[in-house]
Amino acid sequence: MNQAYIAYQGHILNDYALGNHNGTLDFGEDLLLSLAVKNIGDKPDTNVMVTLSSDSPYLTFSDSTENYGNFEIGEIKTITDGFAFHVSDSVPNGMDLVFNVKAVNNLDSINYSYFTIEANAPQLNITNIRISDPSGNNNQVLDTGENADIIIKYVNNSLFVCSRPG
Repeated sequence: MNQAYIAYQGHILNDYALGNHNGTLDFGEDLLLSLAVKNIGDKPDTNVMVTLSSDSPYLTFSDSTENYGNFEIGEIKTITDGFAFHVSDSVPNGMDLVFNVKAVNNLDSINYSYFTIEANAPQLNITNIRISDPSGNNNQVLDTGENADIIIKYVNNSLFVCSRPG
C-alpha cells in the first residue's frame, strides 16, 4: 500500500440530549454521533479532517466536519458527539441509511468509507376499507351524489407510536 488510509471503524449514536433516549436512529430525532476512524494504511497521516455526509433526503446535518489530527499506523481515534444531524419525520421504517465518511489529510489525499444505520419509524398498513352509506341506498358503494363515510382500518407494524396530527 505504502500510504496512510483513514477509514470508518465504528460509531455510537447519542439521542440522550435531544431524542427519545433509546440509542437508535428514530424518525423526527436530532442525534449526535461519535465516529471512530482508523489508519488502516502502512504510513502515518497528518492533519486529517473527516466529513460525514449522506445522499439520503431523510437526513440533514448541522455539524458534519471534525479535525482528527495526526494518525500513527493502526491508530484509532474517536470524536465523541462530533457530528450532529436531524432525521425526517417521514423516514421509512427499516430503511438502511448510508453515511459517507470522507477523510482528507494536509496533502489533500482523500480516503472514502461508509456505514449504514437502520431507521425506525411508525409503519402503517391498511387492513380494510369500507363505505358506510346508510343515508343513501345502503349498498356500501359510493354512488353519484351520495354522502357516505369511508372507514379505513389500519395496523401499525412497528414499535413506534403513530399519533394523530395536530
